[in-house]
Amino acid sequence: MNRHLVNCHLLMGSCLVLAGLTACGHSSSNAGRSEGAGGAGCIQGVVVNGLTAERLTLPDDSAKGVFVLVRNSLVEAHPAVTGDAAKAKPALAGEYYLCGLPLDQSYPIFAWLDGFLSFEGTVQVHSTAASRSPNAREDVQRPTPTEIANIRVYPKNQQVQDLNFYVVHDGAALAGASVVLRATGPNFLDPSGLSFLAPTNIRQPSLTGTTDAAGKVTFPATELVLGGHYTYTVVPPNGGADQTAIAAASFVLGLRSSTDVTQPYEITVDLDHSVGPLVALSSSTDAEDPDPQGKVTVYFNREIELVPGTEDQIRGTLSGNVTAQLADDVPNNKQPEQVKVTLEANKLTLEPVYKTAPDVDTSKESGLQITYSGLVLRPKAAPETLSTVAISKTVRYYR
Repeated sequence: MNRHLVNCHLLMGSCLVLAGLTACGHSSSNAGRSEGAGGAGCIQGVVVNGLTAERLTLPDDSAKGVFVLVRNSLVEAHPAVTGDAAKAKPALAGEYYLCGLPLDQSYPIFAWLDGFLSFEGTVQVHSTAASRSPNAREDVQRPTPTEIANIRVYPKNQQVQDLNFYVVHDGAALAGASVVLRATGPNFLDPSGLSFLAPTNIRQPSLTGTTDAAGKVTFPATELVLGGHYTYTVVPPNGGADQTAIAAASFVLGLRSSTDVTQPYEITVDLDHSVGPLVALSSSTDAEDPDPQGKVTVYFNREIELVPGTEDQIRGTLSGNVTAQLADDVPNNKQPEQVKVTLEANKLTLEPVYKTAPDVDTSKESGLQITYSGLVLRPKAAPETLSTVAISKTVRYYR
């Protein structure tokens, strides 16, 4: 295996594991639901092997198959055929359908099949009402709103290997460096078009590791997905206290193309003495999960402080079905009124300050979110030699 140097532009993704879904309500696909009635619609599609395009027979099993998470219920899609019926009608193998989905809202969709990596994406059924936007797709009147949502899943342990990072400094292995690996965006090997849903890796938590005496850290294949997008950040030992250089890049795991015929399962990162920028290592919004308090936490690669003179430009903006109000902004008083900003070493916490708090009935605040803007941070140590970073974060309150 040839090592793949970081000078190339790379990209990748990861296996999705969602805990706690079994605690949600579990509904059958037809329970009390009618097609296209009362502001509801349908999805239908086919599940195929992402490597061979072969249709996969869906199980007649309430624990496996295709599911949509609708608010507090995990709703099971109905297979068109199962078992021997799929052999008798191969054209229907892998086909599924599900009705009763609320319109014009995005919901997580999952596929769990034995022998295949988990799939997660999002699905939305567009309404039949005339759109208030220039989107012609939504302007077309349809008596029964239905969307095609085809799914590719990939076999487990096929064309996936352990991912090794090697960190060196001045030609020598560097022990004690931290490597942070984060899934970002859709799976590279699922092209857009053909009505296939793009898998999302946003719920996969960050993976971290520390290099050993050989400068090596390994991320096991069981935590990785073929063709998924990842970014990595490498921070020197002691958080950069003795050495300030960092490295960051993105890549696709197992990418093969006309311009890149490698399989980057081994990546070498060479840190030099140059002064590196301030970098956000992780954020509580990375998984896009709702936060009922509207709070966000961000961790950086070094200790941080607000750039003096920028406090008065920090704002909070509420959007969605809003009954809440943020505190009134007072111009030119050199402090934020709408946002509580807390700095603890390399940790930034942002919280809303309310004039009127959100309604305790969350159904009245459906779609509520807050966007923080106007924050400008810099490293606390030797700030005159290091770059600043502007922060803008959006947090959803409820799903």
